[in-house]
Amino acid sequence: SIGQSAFSNCVGLTGTLTLPSKLTELGTDAYKGCTGITSIVFPSGMTAVGGFGGCLGLEEVTLADGITELQRYAFNGCTNLKKVNFPATLKTVGISAFDGCTALEGSLELPAGVETIGSKAFNGCTALTGVILQKGLKTIEGNAFYGCKALESLKLPEGFWRQSAVMLSRARWYVKLYSLTEWKAWVASPIAWS
Repeated sequence: SIGQSAFSNCVGLTGTLTLPSKLTELGTDAYKGCTGITSIVFPSGMTAVGGFGGCLGLEEVTLADGITELQRYAFNGCTNLKKVNFPATLKTVGISAFDGCTALEGSLELPAGVETIGSKAFNGCTALTGVILQKGLKTIEGNAFYGCKALESLKLPEGFWRQSAVMLSRARWYVKLYSLTEWKAWVASPIAWS
């Protein structure tokens, strides 16, 4: 394992970071603020990823098959991150995992296995234009897509809102999706928001 804050703010780490092949665990903030890292090679034995917040040099991340969880703050504040390639094995996108990733662009499609999207997971991803969520989704926590001002389309799994009355009462997290016409139709519908 690599311990908590082990390489935090090591700006001298540059280029591709190749994590050890037998690595299974990264501590909180292990590589936080390593602004020179441009890409990461993840080993196949890892199941959870986190600790790369504020890595300003990252532009694209490809997560290895076998990863099931993006931990809280995994890539938050990576303001040059444009694209993330998610593995089919992913189940959880943690709290603020991509919070403030303002360059994350285009349409984001999460794999069918994703069950939970944590609060503020994609908060402030101002360049996202679309989100596609799959049928395995069970929970979207508050403000998951708050401040995604460029969002033009959102595809929810069929019957998603009917699956959980609790989700209906927490649906306000979409309110800041200013340009989303589908959301405007939901707001106009005769549902009693709490």
